[in-house]
Amino acid sequence: MVVAAAAVAGVLIAVNSGSDGDAVAAAGAPDGPKQFGFDGFGKLKPGMRKDEAVATGELGPAPVAVVTGCEDYSFAGGPLPDPVEIAKDAELEKSYQDARRKSDELNKAADVQPGKNAGAKQYAESAQRYADSAMAIAELKKIGEQQADRSAARIERSNAAGGVSFGGGVLRLLSAPPGITTPEGIGRESTVDQLLAAYQPKGLKLDSDGRYEMAVPGHPGWVADFDTKAGKVTNFLLRSTEIRCKQAS
Repeated sequence: MVVAAAAVAGVLIAVNSGSDGDAVAAAGAPDGPKQFGFDGFGKLKPGMRKDEAVATGELGPAPVAVVTGCEDYSFAGGPLPDPVEIAKDAELEKSYQDARRKSDELNKAADVQPGKNAGAKQYAESAQRYADSAMAIAELKKIGEQQADRSAARIERSNAAGGVSFGGGVLRLLSAPPGITTPEGIGRESTVDQLLAAYQPKGLKLDSDGRYEMAVPGHPGWVADFDTKAGKVTNFLLRSTEIRCKQAS
């Protein structure tokens, strides 16, 4: 499911594509939890600590992604971590942080103006600092765009099987797997009319193109999102509006 843009990266799941089909089926297996409600999914609850959530046995053996401060897990029986993709994410994150530090340093240097009595050499050096700063900014933007592309691809994969995300060691998002419904009977392939009939009286509103949102009763700072396309629900999740993957610096 799509997550808040500020995380950009927020829900970032790298999976082994060779097992996606089996993983999706397993995530919605008949012997698993049957409903995904406002109080969570099975033993997994909004805002619970990571150690508590892992101890439930309802998550995979290890994170499927560790990016921008968040750790994302599939449900038990879901997609397994792909070490190659996780390594690529880690390398890209390091490149971004290195590029950011370099850009900050060059920007600071570019702010130093030639003195009142500066000559041609000083003005040339100043111009070079501006050029170096501009190049560093462009490189940082390029890497950021690469991160965004990988994030979008991972989110698309994660939508297929559902999962959870932790920020700061706290559960910040639960995304429903296929084959699961809410207590009101809403699941993937439910119609928008059915969705509205179930939740519009409880405050459900159209938040953006194709996404309906409402506050989660009993959990301040949490919202329920339902994504739709062509008149049908495609996926749904619970997410915190306050717990971030990475604190702003």
